[in-house]
Order: sequence, then C-alpha cells, then structure tokens
Amino acid sequence: MGKGQTRVLRWTMLWLVLVFTLVSSGVIMLTPQRAEAALTMEQARAAQKKFAAGGLHSLAIQTDGTVVEWGAGGELLDALLSLLEEEEEHAQPQDLSDVVEVAAGDFHSLALTAEGTVVEWNRLGDWAIPMPENLTNVVAIAAGNEHSLALKADGTVVAWGEDSLMRCGVPGGLNNVVAIATGDNHSLALRADGTVVAWGLSGNGQCDVPADLTNVVGIAGGFLHSLALQADGTVVAWGENYNGQCDVPEGLDNVVAIAANHEHSLALRADGTVVEWSYYGLGTVPAEVNNVVAIAAAEDYSLALRADGTFVAWGDNEYGQCDIPEGLKIMESEVILPPQPVEIALTVERARVAGQKIAAGSAHSAALKADGTVVTWGGNYDGQCDVPAELGKVKAIAVAGSHSFALQADGTVVAWGDNGRGQCDLPAGLNNVVALATNRDHALALKADGTVIAWGYNGLKQCDVPRGLDNVSTIAVGCEHSLALTQDGLVYAWGRNDQGQCRVPDDIQGKVVDIAGGNYHSAALTRDGTVVVWGNRDDVPEGLNDVVAIDAGDFYTVALTQAGLVYAWGYNDRGQCDVPEGLNNVVGIAADRSHALALQADGTVVAWGNNNYGECNVPARLNLTGGLADFAVSRGTLSKKFAPNTLEYTLYVKKKVPNIDFTATLENSEHMLLLNGYPQMSGMTKQIDLNEKTNDFQIVVSEGALLRTYQVTVEKTGFFKLFIIRIKSFLLSLFSF
Repeated sequence: MGKGQTRVLRWTMLWLVLVFTLVSSGVIMLTPQRAEAALTMEQARAAQKKFAAGGLHSLAIQTDGTVVEWGAGGELLDALLSLLEEEEEHAQPQDLSDVVEVAAGDFHSLALTAEGTVVEWNRLGDWAIPMPENLTNVVAIAAGNEHSLALKADGTVVAWGEDSLMRCGVPGGLNNVVAIATGDNHSLALRADGTVVAWGLSGNGQCDVPADLTNVVGIAGGFLHSLALQADGTVVAWGENYNGQCDVPEGLDNVVAIAANHEHSLALRADGTVVEWSYYGLGTVPAEVNNVVAIAAAEDYSLALRADGTFVAWGDNEYGQCDIPEGLKIMESEVILPPQPVEIALTVERARVAGQKIAAGSAHSAALKADGTVVTWGGNYDGQCDVPAELGKVKAIAVAGSHSFALQADGTVVAWGDNGRGQCDLPAGLNNVVALATNRDHALALKADGTVIAWGYNGLKQCDVPRGLDNVSTIAVGCEHSLALTQDGLVYAWGRNDQGQCRVPDDIQGKVVDIAGGNYHSAALTRDGTVVVWGNRDDVPEGLNDVVAIDAGDFYTVALTQAGLVYAWGYNDRGQCDVPEGLNNVVGIAADRSHALALQADGTVVAWGNNNYGECNVPARLNLTGGLADFAVSRGTLSKKFAPNTLEYTLYVKKKVPNIDFTATLENSEHMLLLNGYPQMSGMTKQIDLNEKTNDFQIVVSEGALLRTYQVTVEKTGFFKLFIIRIKSFLLSLFSF
C-alpha cells in the first residue's frame, strides 16, 4: 500500500470515528426522538382502580377516600334492603374510608383500604360466603358474579364466594401474580412473566388461554369470554363469540387498557379514545367520550373516566346505572394518576420461594441458579452431588441425607444419590408437583391440586398420608415423621411420635403459615410472626417475633425475621447455631443435620456449621439472582460496555440533552423489572427526563425477594469532553478483540 493510500485510509478511519462519535453523542440525529404517548398503560391502570361497574350498579372513590354508589346498588337496593330489614348486613359500612380501589360484582361490592384490608357489602343470595379471616396485605381486588378475588403483596391470590363452578379454585402453586380479573363464573391471573392463568367455568373456552399468548400486561373477563392486552398495545380475545365480543377490530393498536363484561368489550387507546365492539347496539361510543384515562364495562352499559376527573356513561339505564351523581369528580385536578412504586418487602411467601433455592443435606449442599441450573458441593460418596446432565429447567430443590431432588419447570421430579431406603424411587406418574420436602429416608411431594404423595422408608408410617388430606399449601418432613399445612392454617402430622413430634398443639390450629420438622421435634410459624416448637424440644428464644420463615436440623431450629436476620437455637455441637456475625439482608434459609445455609437478597449464599466434607465451602462467585440480558440508551456514551454482572455505569451525555430513551431486557422473562422503583416491561422503551447536572437511575431485577441492582449515573458534559470519551471508548472496543 502506497503512502497516498495509507493517508486516505487514515483520514477515512478518522472521519468514521468522528461521525460515529457525533451520532452516539446526540449531536447528529439519524432518527427523530420517540414521542411520549399521551396516556401510558401504567397511568390508565392506576386510574382504573378508582371506579368500577358491576351488574347494575357502579362505584367510585371520591377525593376524600370515601365511596359513592349509583344504579341498582344505590338508593334502589337500599329500599329493597329496608323492606327485607337487612340494611346493617348488606349496606355500605358508614365508616368506610381511606379506600384506594373498588370492585363491583353482580350484586356485591368490594373496597380495598390503604391498610391493605378488604371490605365487602351487598352480599345478596345464598352464596354469601364471608371473606377469609385475617385477609391482609392485599394490593388488588376483583369481583365476579358470585365470587371475589384478592391479590396479596406476595404475589399470591385468595378467592372466596360460591364455588360450585370452581371459580374459587385458585390453581396450586400460583404465585408471582401482578394483576387479577374476573368474568361471570371464571377468574384470570396475570403473572410477572407476562403469562395468563385462568380457572373456573370454561364451557365456552373462556379459560382456554391461547398457547402462544405472551407479553401480556393487562387482563379482563366478560360473561363467557376473556381479553388480554399485550405489551405492544394489541388485544387478544378468546371464549364465546356469538355476539362478536371476541372479534377484535382489525387494526386496533396503541391500546393502554381493556375492559369486558357480559357480551361486549372495550379498549382505551393512548390518545384517550375508546373503541367498543359487540353486544347488539353497544358498538357505537358517544361522541362526548373523549380525553378518557380509564374505562369499565358492566352488564349492559359502559363507564369512562375523563382526564378532568368526571365520568361519562352509556348503554342501558333501566336502574339508573348511567345516571352519574351530580357533581361527582374523583380527581382534584386534570392530572393523570401516576403509577405506584413497588415495595419489595420480605413476606412468608417470598421467604418460602427463596428458601426453595437452597438446600442442606447431611454432608452436602445445593443451590438453584436464576437460569434454572443446579449447583452442588460437599460430600459426594453416594453421588448426591452428581447433577444429572439431562436435567431440565429446575424451579425448586430439596436435599437431605445423601440424596438430592430437583423439581423441574414441567412439574416432574428428578432424584439422584443414595437410594438405600427407596427415597429415590419416585412414584410412577408423579407430575403436577409444586413443592418437595425430604429427609434421610423418605420424601413428600405437594401436587397442584393440594394433595400430598409420599414415598421411601415407611417403617413408622411416615409415608401413610392421612386419608382425605387436601387443600395443602406447605409440606415438611422430620427424621421419621411428616407434616402438612393446609390453606386454612391447619397442621397435620403423622409417622413417628414417641417424642410427641406429631402432637400438634391445639391452640395454634388455624393460625399457622409455615412448618418445619427436625429429628424428634416439629416447629410452626403462626400468623402473628411467632414460633411454636413441640416434641423433644419446645424452647424458643425469648422475644423472637416478626418471623417469616423457619427450618429445622436434627436437634436445632432456625428462624428468619422480616428484617432479614437469622436466629438459630438448640444442639450446637458442630457450630450449627453459631450464625455468622453480621449476617443480614437474608431472604431464605435451609438447615439439615448439622449445618445451615442462608440466601441473601443480593443472591449470595452463606453457610455455617459442620464442614467435614466441605458442605460449607460455598463455590466462589456463586450468585442466584437473575439479571439483565442487555440495556440500551438512545444518547450518550457508557463508561463501560454492558455486562450482566457489571452493576455500576456512568452515562455521559451532551449538556443540552433533555432526556434519554432507556430500554432494559431481562435474562429471564419471569422476573420483574423495576426502573427507579416502578414496574417496567422487559424490552420496552422508557423516556427518562434529565435535570441540569448529575442524574442517577436504578434498575432492579427482582425474583421475589432476590434483587440484582444496576446503578447508572448520567453525567452531562461538554461536547469536546464527550468527544474524547467517545473516541477512547471506541478505541478500547477495538483493542478488546
């Protein structure tokens, strides 16, 4: 190559670097900036909680936190109840206040208070089954024909009401739920991974969720049909379609909210317009229905909330359901309600899920990584650490003695290691499993239908599951006895009982939320956060409270508090009760013969106790949290190339840049993504406004209580400094190959 050619090549490279730098810095714009939608899905979802439309009545939360009713649930129903002399039982409680969400069924109403409790009234008919006792920590509600749903802060669902059609039969193992909805006789749940679960009456296919339905961000249930809103703003419908209620209008997009009831469907678009289809003459939306921020569908009418806080209703008005109370306004000013931040508190359910990611055996330990693979360490004299190569994606693990179990995502179980007592001889046809528990010689499996299967050594009848035992939520095993906890807080124990380990104290029945079994003792965690122990040990540290999880080794017990602290007590010959000093921020625990494990919120595992076989030698750099697959910004230069395990970045942008578009993509779509504390859909772009100087934002990947936090500092700088930074970054990327 001649000198002239070399000079041309150098100048060409320099110009390429310059243009690349200017484009990345935002000085040259190759494409226009994305326009922010007038109404977002988060805003519509928040506004929709403020009112509800039922069979023939409507509810709305006023600015003072009280509830107003109209239609067949207002004066008309009051008159009827007066004739029946049942005002006190069925009328809205006079002291109802601090309401944050309402839901309306055919003849009943629900209100969710700021404290997370639920109030129900107008329960007419023979289905009037009371709400479950001690229903707390509720974050969302839904009301159907004769049943109700509550979504708890830990992502689980509670149902009550008339159940002849299984509308209250919440599927076993259903968790990580972020939204709920009801149809007439069926129920829907939206999980954090964007998938939908349905149950109840499905004679018209309303519970037959399309197999390819993914990336769902909203759900709604009609009389005999269901709707789903996808992240791309499109709508999917399934179920009965005799009036076209499932015929989603062609080209319907940019949708931010949906609603359904009886035989019609509604969609709210980002521009504040409403689209309606089906149910005879209801397909024409009145011209005054504009600038809408939320919608609700009732039996024969529809309701819309406008940005100024006023309502408009259309459809059948036989019972005054479209007669909006004069002067009703539920927002102080023309402000669209903002989305609510997510608080990830350590709950019993989250601690239980986290605890299923670590397990301790007699001389080995195991951990479940975020990608569904299993890691083992410690003694391997019976092959207990030889994880099968053909093992599929795992969602929970259990180990004990010198054998190991893995619960796969498809509900099947794989076992390996010692099989001297048949503990690895899995029952034929074992499937639909949602939880496992094992000790040295026997094991239990909890199935999705709430029943329990046992196998292994049965010399003391520890595998003789009580006849008729169902509705089970949690299982545990001791050395030669077994335990089961039902949904209503009752504990059942069977097997060896010479030390009283199966004599469950009567005064805790109906109050238990977690259980554990040791060699000759058992433990229970009650609803008030206290621990009860019985058998050959009954001691509990004085003042121990606010407990969210328990486990037991041979002759000792371990407890985890809501504050993330671990307590251990009992026999301590191998240091199994010597909790490491300074251990905190724990979200899950596990214990076996003489060593224990703790899983911290940042995904690290800590072990203590007996270490003769290296069972406490946690592999270096082992981390169980999920992370980001990628994140991208529309402008500026990152201080370093993104890597899933690199948690801190600086983004340099030009001083006059007012905002950036940020897109984060999860490694695992089942996890939750939070941007500055607010939910964010994986792969969706979010605009972040920048102030004059330094800006910080935080991206958190959450799998229950497990959190991986990425910190990004946005630094505004001058053009020349940005130019130099970009060149350095570009050159470093060249030399990195």
